[in-house]
Amino acid sequence: MRSAVAATLALLFVATSCATPGDGGAGGLRAADYVDARVGARFTYRVTPGPEAPQTVTITHRDDRGFYVDDAGGRIAPRSDGVFDGSRFLIKDPVVDGSTWTAVAPGPRPGMPGITETYTVRAVRAAATVPAGTFDDCVVVEGTTPTRDPNDGRAAVLIMTWTWARGVGLVKLTQAVRYVGDDTTHQTASMELVARATAESAAAP
Repeated sequence: MRSAVAATLALLFVATSCATPGDGGAGGLRAADYVDARVGARFTYRVTPGPEAPQTVTITHRDDRGFYVDDAGGRIAPRSDGVFDGSRFLIKDPVVDGSTWTAVAPGPRPGMPGITETYTVRAVRAAATVPAGTFDDCVVVEGTTPTRDPNDGRAAVLIMTWTWARGVGLVKLTQAVRYVGDDTTHQTASMELVARATAESAAAP
């Protein structure tokens, strides 16, 4: 299952927003307010388990489809209906506690049916503390995907939890697994923001 988190981390290294705030969910919250898609923005994360040194990614360009692309291969598009990565909404408008949406991921092998992912906003205006600091206005999104343990074939649910800070971006990501018939959730990986540089500061000499 660690291969799944590696792929997800690559997709989610892009993090914060140049979008104009507007009407949205609770208190006018909009999904696009939780990502920074400016070219030149740089983000450093501690990945566990992973390399001892924190990992840094930089948004390098905007492609011809409107996606902001980073140097780890991740891409993101802040849109009027949510934050989209090309396959799924990472955050969807309206940003309201308890709102849900689904996406269909490709099957594990060509020709196999897709896998339904379910996403739920677990909290709005939440606080989160990571190495980069404490952030008081966060949206927490939980994604669940049915899976099987590659070692013994046991049915399980993969649980990804993203914490997005308003005006900052992705500050924390955790992966956990819960086996069917077992109420215990086992955390298997995490990623936390260590430092970031805005497009302007990254460009400064």
